[in-house]
Amino acid sequence: MKAFLLTMTAAAAFAAALPAHAADLGVPVPEVPMEAPTLAAPAPTIERVAPRVSGLIDWSGAYVGFQVGGAFDGRLDVGSDPVSRSLLRNGRDYSGFIGGGHVGFDYQVGSVVVGGIGDINYVNLRGKSAGPFSYSADGSVNNYFASGSAGLDVEGTVRARLGFAGLDLPILPYVTGGLAIAQGSANFRLAGTTTDAVGVTTASNITLKDTRTNLGYAVGGGFDYAFTDNIRGRVEYLYHDLSQARYFKDIQGGVDAGGSYSTVTGGVSYRW
Repeated sequence: MKAFLLTMTAAAAFAAALPAHAADLGVPVPEVPMEAPTLAAPAPTIERVAPRVSGLIDWSGAYVGFQVGGAFDGRLDVGSDPVSRSLLRNGRDYSGFIGGGHVGFDYQVGSVVVGGIGDINYVNLRGKSAGPFSYSADGSVNNYFASGSAGLDVEGTVRARLGFAGLDLPILPYVTGGLAIAQGSANFRLAGTTTDAVGVTTASNITLKDTRTNLGYAVGGGFDYAFTDNIRGRVEYLYHDLSQARYFKDIQGGVDAGGSYSTVTGGVSYRW
C-alpha cells in the first residue's frame, strides 16, 4: 500500500513538471482558443411603399380656383350688309384684360387624365369705331357721324380636358375644347341729320345701346403644375370663335356681329 501511494505521488509530480520542462526546451505549448460570444442578427425591416400611379402624383379629384391674363388678336366678324360694315369697320383688332374663376374635376387612369372644367371671366375686350354712317328707313335718309365701341363684357366656357401624366415630374400637359358663350355689348352715339320723305332736313342725335349673347367654341391647351398635393398652378392658351348675333334690330335689319380672339391665362387651383 505504501508503495502504491509513493508511485502515485511521483506520477503527479512528473506531470506537473512537464510544462515547465517543455518551456525550458523551447517547445510551444498549445493554447485552447476562447470563442467570442455570438450576437443574434437583427430582424430584417420591411419598407412599405405606397402604391404609385403613373407619374409622381395622382391627378384625380375636384378643384376650384381663379385665373388672370390677357386677351389679344381680337377680330370682329361683321355681316355683309352695309350697315354692319359702316358702323363697325374700324373696330377689327383689339386686346384687353381677362380674369375670373373656374371649377372642374379630373380622373386618372394610368397615364391618362380625363376631366371637365367650367370657367367664367370678366373681359375688357372692346374695339372702338368712328366714322360716317348712313342708312334709309321709312322713306327718310339718315346721315350721321357715329362714334362708340363694341366688344365683350363677360365670357365663359364649358370644356373637356385630356392630359398625360406619364412624366416623372409634377406636370400635367393637356389639351382642351368645348362650348364658349359670351355677352357682347355695343354703345354708339350718332350725330347728324335726318331728311324725311318730303325733303325736310332736321338735326338728329341718337344713342344706340344693345346687349346680345354670342355662342361659339374654345380650343387650346396648357399644363398644370403641382406645388403640393392640394395646390396646383396652371398656364393655359385658348382660341375663341363666336358666331354672329344681331344687334340693333330696329335699324334697317340690325347689325350682325361676332368675333374671334385668343387668351393666355395663369391660374391657381385648390384640389381635394
